[in-house]
Amino acid sequence: MGNKVTSLISSTAALKWLLGVTLTGLSTVSGFVMKRLFGAAKAKIQQFEDGITAINNKVDLAVNNHLHTIQDNTAETNRILTDMSKSQAELVGYLKAKAEDGKI
Repeated sequence: MGNKVTSLISSTAALKWLLGVTLTGLSTVSGFVMKRLFGAAKAKIQQFEDGITAINNKVDLAVNNHLHTIQDNTAETNRILTDMSKSQAELVGYLKAKAEDGKI
């Protein structure tokens, strides 16, 4: 009977050892797989963030270019309107003078 008990204890210990080794191996493999998956996901997220940053930079550049264009065009428009105003004032003055002379 002693042999059977010793054999049972040793087979239980062997089973525990085998289970421990198996679980350790599985957890190591799953850790490796998870690390690879999270690494790939992190790289993809970084790619998206870089793309969004590039788009933001392009939008900022376009907005700045448009603002400079508007400012430049506004200055030119003001110059043209000022010239037109002076021309119109001269024309009005000329017409008043003609009207007073009675030639119109």
